[in-house]
Amino acid sequence: MRADLPRLDDPRGQKAYLKALRPLLAEALTDDAIAEFRHEWEGDLRPLPSIHLPDMPYVQIETLDDTHRVRLAAAHHLHFTRNGANMEFKAQGVLWSDLPPNLASALEILNDTQAVSFAELCARLDGDAAKVHLRHTLAALARSGVISIEKP
Repeated sequence: MRADLPRLDDPRGQKAYLKALRPLLAEALTDDAIAEFRHEWEGDLRPLPSIHLPDMPYVQIETLDDTHRVRLAAAHHLHFTRNGANMEFKAQGVLWSDLPPNLASALEILNDTQAVSFAELCARLDGDAAKVHLRHTLAALARSGVISIEKP
């Protein structure tokens, strides 16, 4: 696809180029090409600065309790893909991998328009170990700017 175009005064070269290009385009334009593009595009979105002084920077590093609310900072949704036994997603150009499927089921309800409580996220998990893992994962996502944490 990244080849030089044939010269404008070379009709045979242009026809040969188009003949070679058509099957490549047909192969690339699968039924889910738009969805794949959108997922990749959303994974590279960067948040606009949103600082609510004086406490916002400190809230991002607090230990979460059930009343803290969480929302995505830039992406509309996280799009998960399976990688072996675990799940992964891309946010702000970074691939986050090795997530257990149950943790992904909690994170998939996050969006950029409405914050959800930590308790709502935990309700999708079984066991205290999973909640601890979620708390650590959310802390890492907050430090990276993928999510915003709000006080109630």
